[in-house]
Amino acid sequence: QHGDIVDNLLRYDALTADGGQNRPDFLNWNNEKYQERTAAFWRDRLPNGYGASALIDDYRFTNWRELNKKYHIEVFDFSVGDEVILARKQALLFIYSNHVLARVIEVDSLNSIT
Repeated sequence: QHGDIVDNLLRYDALTADGGQNRPDFLNWNNEKYQERTAAFWRDRLPNGYGASALIDDYRFTNWRELNKKYHIEVFDFSVGDEVILARKQALLFIYSNHVLARVIEVDSLNSIT
């Protein structure tokens, strides 16, 4: 379990440093695992009708390349960024502006991911 906590913290650190540009291969990135769910989020097509436009001002889907420059969603197995680390799924949306981290938002509609 300690290895899992370290992996979660290192992924969080990588996404908050250097505008999220440095993503070491040895970490357990999960973009592909949740791709169907996050794609629905970006296109505002989650079953509850909720999506990116509800969280991001002036959001409009243009193309995947542009989206990947500005945003990243990562699902963690532990709450990260808090003082207390809890074992729970947590989906975080990282928002970048000119390759600098601007904001991190918890995406409640994705937290039911299993």
